[in-house]
Formats: sequence, structure tokens, C-alpha cells
Amino acid sequence: MDKLRILHTADLHLGSPFSGSGFDSDKIKERKRDLFECFDSILISAQKKKVDLVIICGDLFEEDRVKRSDINSIMRCLSEIAPIRCVILPGNHDYFRAGGYYDWLHWPANVYIFREREFSRFVFEDINLAVYGSAFTSPEDPERLIPKIRLEDKCKFRILAFHGSLIAKPDATEPYRPFTEAELSALGADYIALGHYHKPAVFKNDKGRIIASYPGSPEPLNFGEIFDHSFNIVAIDNKAVSVETFPSAQRRYLKFEIECGEMKTEKDVVAVCRKTAAGASEKDIIRFILKGALEKDLQFDREVIASELKKHFFWVKVEDATYPDIDIESISREETTRGLFARQMLELMEESKKLSEPEKTDRLNDALYYGLAALDGKRPEKR
Repeated sequence: MDKLRILHTADLHLGSPFSGSGFDSDKIKERKRDLFECFDSILISAQKKKVDLVIICGDLFEEDRVKRSDINSIMRCLSEIAPIRCVILPGNHDYFRAGGYYDWLHWPANVYIFREREFSRFVFEDINLAVYGSAFTSPEDPERLIPKIRLEDKCKFRILAFHGSLIAKPDATEPYRPFTEAELSALGADYIALGHYHKPAVFKNDKGRIIASYPGSPEPLNFGEIFDHSFNIVAIDNKAVSVETFPSAQRRYLKFEIECGEMKTEKDVVAVCRKTAAGASEKDIIRFILKGALEKDLQFDREVIASELKKHFFWVKVEDATYPDIDIESISREETTRGLFARQMLELMEESKKLSEPEKTDRLNDALYYGLAALDGKRPEKR
């Protein structure tokens, strides 16, 4: 066999609880269903695209959160793509452990699971392929493992499945099997199927040949994942490697900043939010950040705004980063308690800016306005 086609995916996190999302219970149930619909659509694509193998490189599910019925659904979906085979590499969220789902359940005959921390391989002689891998057997594993592997099989195609963290410096430490690009290049594998990072990335050697990729998470899990989500189809043809990405996300996370300086009411804010998000759909999950200087004593009710916007989108989160339209510089020149407070806060903010700490600067800015409101005898409203 001179050509090989592989569907490479990772980090589905089936069973994710979506804790901290702010979703109500019904929306959490829908998001959990989204993950399974995403998984099912990927496997359907494997059949349509007639791949030779599916590789899932870690964090297929959340070991401590997923239900037995969910695992049954996973196994059913995998069995339905037979005779296509699927290799599963347990990651740090679905690590292999005694008594875990990878251990005691009878998985379909077309599913091959790495069950040991020591490197081992599955050999598929009919397609002249050897797949090497090492399972996570605990939630963390800081050891540098890639330099230890030796690809000794004589199959035409040799692939490594690996779940771990890319590091820029050789002496850096990481709790999830750190490695460098140089280590990937030195390995000599035809392709290295990676998992762990949720943002896609492709790696090439110094000759421009693709040697590895992170497919990223096929479905976004939070607002930290505002980028394209997909799975990879990897083609190996006489040592030449190509990676093609295919969109897989059921929903998008989006973020918009709304300038509120000229607005007077919550209705005004809602109208501008809808106009700004005109390209979004009812399936999208959106964060609106209200910004700008508001006239004295004006503050918008975030819950009222969010409630109205939720009629048009799957979920909405409204954050208030507005501030009163007051002259901080003039206040800081006062020989008063509030003048002293303003000067000290401005100094702290300037220090944090120099240190490139934007989140700290924002918190200090909030504290400045909270403090000034309190010194003026007003109850500070949560921003």
C-alpha cells in the first residue's frame, strides 16, 4: 500500500460539565448533546471520506464526569464505522486506570486502545502501518517521553500518537508530557498525531515537510476558544504528508465590544448589540463587553440587557467595563483623601501597564471607581 488516509482528532471532552459557563441546566444539557453530535458527525465523515484509520489522541471524554450511558453511546458510534479501525490514546482527562472505562468494558473489535505508560504499538499489516503510543495513566505526567521512543518497526508507515504540551525552551517544565519541535523532527516518524492543545497547529521540519499536527478541539468549550474548530484528514503518499482541515463545531463562541458612551437606556444598548452581532446566528454563544464613559450616575442593568438578547442567541453573557465620565486627573490633583487615593491607584495602574498585566490594570481601574464612589458616600455598584 503506497497511500494512507487517516482521520486525526482529539480533545472532544465528551461529558464535559460546562461548569463556570453560566448556562442554565437546559443549556448545559444541549451543550453536552452538541459534543456527541460533533463526535458522531466526525465518524460519519470518516466513512464518507473512506479513511484507512481514525486516531483519537487523548481526552475523548472526561473520566470523572462522563456517564456509563455516554460511554455506551461512544462505543456504539465507533462500532458503526467498522471495518474502519480506530486507535484511541488516553490523555490526561481520560487517562487509563484500573477500574476505569478503558479497563473493564468490552470495547468494539475495531477499536484499539493504548493501555500502558510504556510505549507500545499496534501493527496493521494489511495497510503496512504501525501506530506507536503511550497512555496517560495519571492526571499529570511531567516526564519528557518522546526522546525515549524508538521506531523499530519495518512497516512502510510509522505513526506516533502523542498527547502532550509543546514547549519553546528545552529546559522548560510542564505537567503534561512536554516536548520540543526539535524532538518531533528527530524522531523520524512519517507523521505524529498530537493531542492536548485545543487550537490547531501544523509542524514542519527544516525541509518544509509536515511532520506533526494538533487538530485542536473539534467543538469549542468556552470563550477562551474563539477560533476555528475542526478535525484533520492526513494523507501520506510515499512519505509526502498533507493535512486538510474540516469544520466540525456545532456552535461558535463570539465576543463583541460595545461602545456605550452615547447611550442612555438599556434599549439603546440592546439595539447596538444586535446590530454589531448581525452576522451571528441563534446557535451562537456571545459575550458582549460594554465599554466607554457614561454620564454621571448612569449605569445599565446587565440582566435586563442579557435577558433581551437571549431571545436571539443560544446564550449571552454581558460584562460591564464602563466607567463614570469624571475627570480622574483633576481629582488626583486634589489635596484631599480622594485625591490621595486617586494618585496611588493611578501609580499602581501605571506600574501594571509597564509590566504588561492588562487584567490587573482592569481590576485596579475598577477599584479606582469603586473607591471614589465610596468616598463620595455612594454604594459602589458591581461592574
